[in-house]
Amino acid sequence: MRRGGLIGVMVAVVLTVAPMPTARAEDGLDYPRFVAFEQSVADDVDSFWTSWSQAHASAYHSAHLVLVPAAETHNSGCGVAAADPRDGAEDASPAFYCPRDDTVYLSAGWLYRAIYQRFGDLAAAVAVAHEWAHHVQTLDKLHPPSVMFAELQADCWAGVWVHDADIRGLLDPGDLPGAGQALYALGDYAYRSADHHGTPRQRLRELTVGYRVGDPAQCDIPTPRRRISPKPSPRTRG
Repeated sequence: MRRGGLIGVMVAVVLTVAPMPTARAEDGLDYPRFVAFEQSVADDVDSFWTSWSQAHASAYHSAHLVLVPAAETHNSGCGVAAADPRDGAEDASPAFYCPRDDTVYLSAGWLYRAIYQRFGDLAAAVAVAHEWAHHVQTLDKLHPPSVMFAELQADCWAGVWVHDADIRGLLDPGDLPGAGQALYALGDYAYRSADHHGTPRQRLRELTVGYRVGDPAQCDIPTPRRRISPKPSPRTRG
């Protein structure tokens, strides 16, 4: 990601099912600067939802953010601890939103190691946007029919934020494919699990849908068979 002119991103590249090459983080952030970057992303995502809610007369307030330092564990109000799974904490999760304390929990060590260093800075930013989307779902009192639909909707809303970031000229070439690769890698095939988040292709597709339509209202109930419409031109965006 960058602070420059608008870059056209070829989304079709990441819609292949075949294995994809590993993306590289362009900015080369060390861990302390990465933590500051993630905080700035959270601020940006929060500003996006604040503006969108004001424009649509929707109630909104900011979520709290806890970036758990590397090799540390932080308890949440939902009975789930936030930590890097590599550190061996039982029943810990590296990224989640807790509605009981209105907080997004992210293991900064896991994000840096497993997402940023493998897939790039936008992929790490999308992780923030995805969890923030769960906060918005809670505020809107949405009741998706399953965990999978809630997760796919959050993927789509994260893509909407990416669309907005692209309009503002914050993307570099390769950013979106890297983010797509990350979600593809995080997909699962645990169809019978209550915690099934969606297959790799479903998660990638919903991120792409959000990016192309640029409208949270079109992400209400995502489905695996959703057709992807062309990305609106920035010049015609209302």
